Amino acid sequence: MTFPLLLCVLSALSAGLYFGRGFAGAHRRGQNLLRPVLPHLALSAVLVALSVLLDGSELGLLWMAVATASLLGLALGALLPHPLVAAAPAPRQGVPAT
Repeated sequence: MTFPLLLCVLSALSAGLYFGRGFAGAHRRGQNLLRPVLPHLALSAVLVALSVLLDGSELGLLWMAVATASLLGLALGALLPHPLVAAAPAPRQGVPAT
């Protein structure tokens, strides 16, 4: 795998994680699910097409790695827990405030 193809895979994975979070939030709020999915679809299509053009392997099947990373990123982004509220540090007992 060449460096440009590795960048395509990592871009697809990070885009999937980002848009997967948006998908999960839209699902939680009962909003339209196509808004976070359509930009991810467009970006993934461009990355897969780019990987087909850049693939120099004998079989030419490295585009499947980009497509798989894209789908896995979307699924992981939607399924990973998202903290609702940032946890505030608890006050320490017996230590005087400075």
